[in-house]
Amino acid sequence: MLFFRSPFRRTRRRATQRLINSSRNPISAAVGNELEQLLPTVSSQKTLSALQGELQSFLSMFNRYLEQPTLIDWDNVKPPSTGRIVSYDKLPRDGTSNSDLQRLAVLKLNGGLGSSMAMKGAKSALEVKDNLTFLDLAVEQIAFLNTTHHVDVPLLLMTSFSTQEDTLRVVQKHSGEPVRIMTFNQSRFPRIMKDSLSLYTHVDNIEDRSAWYPPGHGDVYHSLAQSGLLDSLLSEGKEFLFISNSDNLGSS
Repeated sequence: MLFFRSPFRRTRRRATQRLINSSRNPISAAVGNELEQLLPTVSSQKTLSALQGELQSFLSMFNRYLEQPTLIDWDNVKPPSTGRIVSYDKLPRDGTSNSDLQRLAVLKLNGGLGSSMAMKGAKSALEVKDNLTFLDLAVEQIAFLNTTHHVDVPLLLMTSFSTQEDTLRVVQKHSGEPVRIMTFNQSRFPRIMKDSLSLYTHVDNIEDRSAWYPPGHGDVYHSLAQSGLLDSLLSEGKEFLFISNSDNLGSS
């Protein structure tokens, strides 16, 4: 009886109401009503807060799609003009000061699977040189930077529910490296049927991976803010965030 009177229970009820209110379109409202049924099944306050934010974000994007399915006019998408491209040879050679590096953090987009390489796990866990994975090499690069310049550039990894386990397995090997490694999960969005625009029939459990998908690189800003790491970095004086794919070793 105390459970039903607890603040957590009231929080779940308010979260459910906000989720329904966010759906302006009847189709989106129907999807929202179905997703609402998931919230009472969540037993963790932390998981509920994260799921609520993710579903709100999903419904907002879903509403935008329903109102204007074609959001990009591809006829207007063109390469930048020659005058806007700066040649590498013309970049300044003054170097980067330690004070600049102290304000830097590096983020690797690490939510992708290596399915195109016939892998079942995280693409960053693929061994590419001397038994080292993409992720191993990224850590070594940041560790070298920190050691050489006597700075503290942290390495952030945005994982997904598909790559989290593989990522943590690789990261554990680098506990003694001079680099702080922080991970956070990108959102999980429910799958939608293309023809009916209804929920995939198995979206009744947040643990059923077949019914959910990570929304991709564009989710980095929302997920970083939701994770609390953005506030933490700002409190440390970090001002610059370098973002690249986890398998892009030439960009670190």
